[in-house]
Amino acid sequence: MIDAALRDGAGFPMGPLELTDLIGQDVNFAVTCSVFNAFWQERRFLPSLVQQELVIGGRLGKKSGLGVYDWRAEREAVVGLEAVSDSFSQ
Repeated sequence: MIDAALRDGAGFPMGPLELTDLIGQDVNFAVTCSVFNAFWQERRFLPSLVQQELVIGGRLGKKSGLGVYDWRAEREAVVGLEAVSDSFSQ
């Protein structure tokens, strides 16, 4: 997993997916959209479709109990991210 590689291999205190869950997927997505529009919709700032799907699905991160991680029991278990990713490959 991305987060484990950065925590364990590079010494980061947390990975980017955990960080977006803590901040809130909705907040991160809104900021990304704002940056994208502020830079005249330059493709390098294109918002993540996976993050958009998380927001649409109500998986806002720690505050909603589900995001990339399942926070309902404060355990670090990735839930259903494959299903979100698979929806874009169809």
